[in-house]
Amino acid sequence: MEETNWSSDFYSDIFSLDFDSLFNTIELESLGSKENSDAVPEVLNTTNQESERAVLTETTNNLPAPDESRFPLTSTDQIQETIKEAQNKNTQRSTNTWMRVWYSWAKSRQINESIETMAPATLDGVLQKFSLEVRKQDVSEYEPDSHKVMQAALERYLSTQKYPYSLINSLEFSSSRAVLEAKAKQLGMNSYGKRKNRALPYNSAEEESFWSSGLLGDHDGVALTNVNFKNLSEHFGFRGCQDHYDAYVQDFEVAWIQIHGGEVAKCVRFNENPTKTRSGGLSAKHTVDQEIQRRPLEMGTSGPLYLAIIQRPKTEVWYAKSRMGEHKLGSIMKTLAQTISIDGKKISNHSTRKAVVAKLKKAGQPRHKII
Repeated sequence: MEETNWSSDFYSDIFSLDFDSLFNTIELESLGSKENSDAVPEVLNTTNQESERAVLTETTNNLPAPDESRFPLTSTDQIQETIKEAQNKNTQRSTNTWMRVWYSWAKSRQINESIETMAPATLDGVLQKFSLEVRKQDVSEYEPDSHKVMQAALERYLSTQKYPYSLINSLEFSSSRAVLEAKAKQLGMNSYGKRKNRALPYNSAEEESFWSSGLLGDHDGVALTNVNFKNLSEHFGFRGCQDHYDAYVQDFEVAWIQIHGGEVAKCVRFNENPTKTRSGGLSAKHTVDQEIQRRPLEMGTSGPLYLAIIQRPKTEVWYAKSRMGEHKLGSIMKTLAQTISIDGKKISNHSTRKAVVAKLKKAGQPRHKII
């Protein structure tokens, strides 16, 4: 009995202890010791960070100024100007032309909001009306192809203004595209799109008349300019007027090449940055070098290719120091056709390219090889 009482008293004494107080004391001591052990590293880290910041600041302040001797600094304006200069001039002209048409129409409808700030739903509705109502200055309808060009011009403008949607691809403008397609079909049913005023190619007999009448040749400045214009269009794929106007003497060089049978022939090499339709080339039948010999001495190796013609030259120099006007250059083939009285056919500078295409087709060249 005594043993049992002793055990009961023992356990009662143990469980009578205040365990909550005991465990709380242990936890507080442990936590306190942990905080004390972390205190020293925290102070050290703060000191190191401040030291590192001081060194970094000192290093940054001591950096030398940018070296512009090899890599000059570029401004935002210079970047934009570079992008602008790289754009095709005809494309820029088309965009500006159609934007003027848009502004004129919008003004007549008292639409004061800029096209680039319109919400997609609003612009889609406005474009539907624009497609149906737009007219030329003489109130006649535009050709169906012109409406496509118009759409592309507006698209390019909005792209430069960072407009977040595409008139051509975005679903938001499906209605205006449907109206544009319906307008084109309507114009087609009304005999538009037949291109009655399109330039036509000249045939072999008419080309022979150009030569026999002295309009093409190397006997004077006019004939030499005409034949060079024709050859550049035929051999290098120059288009209507702009390609000719932008050509410079330094784009060409005279070379000698070996042809069939081991013979050597004189040719002209055209060095140009590649375009979507041509990449330069050689011409074995050319008179550019003859024209260069007739230029003023100081412009023999540089300057615009087409110079104003001296009508009654008194020396071996047939060309003036001034550039030939763009309008004059743009009407060369039209003048030739009027001189030999080609009636019932519209001949323009573009007729030269069309004549080449007709010759290649007749010779059986596949379509994909014809530029």
